[in-house]
Amino acid sequence: MKTLIIEDEQPQSDALEKLLLQHWPEAEINKADHAAAAAGALETGVYDLVLADIMLGSDSVFSVLADSAEHSFRLVMISAHNHFAAQAFAAHACAYVLKPWKEDQVVSAVHRALVGGRRRNQKEQIASLAQAMQEQTLRRIFLPTQEGFDVLEIARIVAVEAGRSYCTFHLEGGERRVVSRSLAWAENLLLPLGFFRTHRSWLVNPRHIQAFVRQEGASLRMAGGLLVAVAERSRDAVHRWLQGLGIGS
Repeated sequence: MKTLIIEDEQPQSDALEKLLLQHWPEAEINKADHAAAAAGALETGVYDLVLADIMLGSDSVFSVLADSAEHSFRLVMISAHNHFAAQAFAAHACAYVLKPWKEDQVVSAVHRALVGGRRRNQKEQIASLAQAMQEQTLRRIFLPTQEGFDVLEIARIVAVEAGRSYCTFHLEGGERRVVSRSLAWAENLLLPLGFFRTHRSWLVNPRHIQAFVRQEGASLRMAGGLLVAVAERSRDAVHRWLQGLGIGS
């Protein structure tokens, strides 16, 4: 398995190399720490797998990848920026790992990339990823319905509540949308966009938090008076998160 690691932070690059060799000892690994080196490596070599940090200093990796779009490698993207449209990456079958990454996340992403069927059209995939990055934030998500899907503005989401085999999106103005998907499905879409899991049954949008309520068990008062439970074991983490947002003391 010939692999290229494109990463400008030496400790991160070395850690990725070590991790890959632990799980794929047959891997032949090359590394590039800036855009020109990555372009040269892709021009002169044929790779089965590429792990690429999105930002290389002030450059983005997409210009490098676009020039190699006819090559047939599988691609795993890595980024410290959680606003790079995770849903768009997933929609184009590109594995995506958020820094600071954990070992099992990288291993899982590489495994998905390697066993995820035939290699996709690189040119189309890279163009889509570049467009997602240019947009900086994902402003809408698509909620599946029996007829197809509804387009929902993320800013309107106050919180998401889990049911047995569905989840309820609580929206501004008291509106609700019920979706036949698990809360884990919503979590995968919304956690990279700044939402927070306060309880096994709740995800919240920080822009709609009005107060932290301690009476009768901790909860968050959201826009429209919605009360969202905060699990006892999560209270310290939620409190630190709120402080980081400038909410609470």
